[in-house]
Amino acid sequence: MPKWSTLAEVLPVYQIVAGLTLAFAALAVGALVWAWRAGIFDHVEDLKYRILDVEDRPLAKPEFPTRRS
Repeated sequence: MPKWSTLAEVLPVYQIVAGLTLAFAALAVGALVWAWRAGIFDHVEDLKYRILDVEDRPLAKPEFPTRRS
């Protein structure tokens, strides 16, 4: 156990905590980039237009007409 009154013994503890914090932040940013590239946030645009009630953009993909016999 380090002596908390001595900076030289406490410094490695701070470095470990800072390193773990940076590693977690990098992991979180990587997860957000992966989710963005995977298209997970694509529905956010549709929600924005629904909330704003904007008619300029369709909310869903248009359906192709089918042939009826």
